[in-house]
Amino acid sequence: MATQRPHLHPINNLGGLALRELSYPVAKRSVILRRCRTSISLEAPFWEAIKGAASENGIGLSALLNYIDRMRGDNNLSSAIRVLHSFMRRE
Repeated sequence: MATQRPHLHPINNLGGLALRELSYPVAKRSVILRRCRTSISLEAPFWEAIKGAASENGIGLSALLNYIDRMRGDNNLSSAIRVLHSFMRRE
């Protein structure tokens, strides 16, 4: 006997958010990290959040990105920024 999957209503499960409200264009920015030029691709809300975090802590965006870069280990930099953003939202 096959297991039945529950019927999900995506709009209801997202608290009424339409999928288009969750779609943001990706912005690619060039930065210098550890003396190497690289680019970071992030959606606009993440760029705004990371800029705000730098400002709130009295440091420049470059300094914060360099800190995240050093702390991320082998993880993808864009992913590390998104994870940081999710932790910032919890506080």
